[in-house]
Amino acid sequence: MPKVEIFIIEILIAIIIIQLIMVLKAKQELKKVKRVRKFIYEASEKIIDVKEESEAFKVILDYALNLVPIASKGSFLKYCENENEFEFISVCGYSKELEKKRIPKENIFLYRKNKLSDIAIIETKEVIRDKYSELYKISSDIVSVVCAPIYIDEKLVGVINLDNTNANKNFTNDDIHILKYILNEFKLVIKSQTIQSELRNKSTFDSLTSIYSRSYLKYLMEYYLENEFTTYDISSLVFIDINSFKYINDNYGHKVGDDILKRFAAILRNRLDDRSIYGRLGGDEFLIMFNGFSKKKTLEIIKEIEVLCGEICVGNYNLSFSYGIYEIVGKSEENLDLEVLISKADSEMYKQKRIVNRTSKYKIGSLI
Repeated sequence: MPKVEIFIIEILIAIIIIQLIMVLKAKQELKKVKRVRKFIYEASEKIIDVKEESEAFKVILDYALNLVPIASKGSFLKYCENENEFEFISVCGYSKELEKKRIPKENIFLYRKNKLSDIAIIETKEVIRDKYSELYKISSDIVSVVCAPIYIDEKLVGVINLDNTNANKNFTNDDIHILKYILNEFKLVIKSQTIQSELRNKSTFDSLTSIYSRSYLKYLMEYYLENEFTTYDISSLVFIDINSFKYINDNYGHKVGDDILKRFAAILRNRLDDRSIYGRLGGDEFLIMFNGFSKKKTLEIIKEIEVLCGEICVGNYNLSFSYGIYEIVGKSEENLDLEVLISKADSEMYKQKRIVNRTSKYKIGSLI
């Protein structure tokens, strides 16, 4: 057989082999797509019955981990715009204690990689360990991560992380495509859950300080007094009013005044634990219920908060506050009337405020 004919036959065979390979790959891709669609359909069915945002995100996270086999654990972080932080809203493969933990935006792997502009595979050695040691306490065993930012209507909603702990394996572009496909399919679900969460937050949390709003705060306190407080219990109600707040607004503007309120709320959030119910009544007034705390024990915590506030300065003003503590002992008709209790704590606060106004001195400082 002439060499030319042999060459042509070889080319034809090569073409047939290439076509067969392409057909096999296409079949594999089709099979993969069908599998992904099946999983997404199952997940969507589950999410229909889910009411809490965190539960919906956990369903999405679980299915993403199933569809990207190399991922051994992962997390879904929600972006908290007011604080410029991310909150772990759902985790898989980590302790439940990680949920609700917050991390500054600049400490997020994907922010370090591309400012949260796109999905990416990240080798954890790319992150500076000493500067971001807090994050490494959580993820010290992670070899690589595929991270995807989630944007709804061009607004950052959160980040999903799929983590690989096997040093002998790594994520591929196929894994990126799968995760992109999953998030695209679930975008409407995420948008719906986000909208519902925002509506709940507006009724539950104060829009400026992100702690409980007046109406929800009173609801929680009334529920506690009526359903959990007993004849033998003791609690303390604290009414707080920021000192010379009008001075701040008049001399530095309402924007600085708002910042003072947010920073005071952040101090409460960082210092108080789940034994306390606290929130903003309105303006520069705050209310705290210390469950199971005597007036003496409550005073110790209030003094600690005073010290933390003293570190915040604006011009010649040092942040301080007046407070009134009313001790609630035993269950009685009067002690179940929250408005009466607030009025008593308010009266105690004005007694202290008169003392503060006589002794208060402004200090020079700078906003920190």
